[in-house]
Amino acid sequence: MSAFIDITGLTFGRLKVMTMTKKTKKSYWKCICECGNEIIVEKTQLRSGKTKSCGCYRDELSRQRSIDRELSKKGYDWKKENPDEAYDGYINAKLSKNNTSGTKGVSWDNSRMKWIAHISINKKHVGLGRYEKLEDAIKARKAAEVKYWGMEVRQ
Repeated sequence: MSAFIDITGLTFGRLKVMTMTKKTKKSYWKCICECGNEIIVEKTQLRSGKTKSCGCYRDELSRQRSIDRELSKKGYDWKKENPDEAYDGYINAKLSKNNTSGTKGVSWDNSRMKWIAHISINKKHVGLGRYEKLEDAIKARKAAEVKYWGMEVRQ
């Protein structure tokens, strides 16, 4: 039997936990969302990050995607209009959980048993070569970042 963990007062995403509402095999907690709505959520959904709001966050994202689609139809390109912010978003992006090299733009080619370096330039994928050693692939990627973007990306 697992020990009871009181999560009252903790915040998960936009939800602040107020009180436990019922405990059976699972515990359910009354939460207040940043938008003011109340919601009852199972503890595992909070702790795993599956439930982060009352639904307002999903609605905001949906509205923003809809606006972005409409602007795109009218020829507006957010990345083109805000290149510094778009690039900062890439720089600050986390490595993919599937990344085995520890470096953006460097991956393992299992069929050829070599490391591949690549980079995206103007939404086009550019291969930088295949390498026996990981260090060589990383050097090629870093050199391409400097050549095409004028700086290296932080990891």
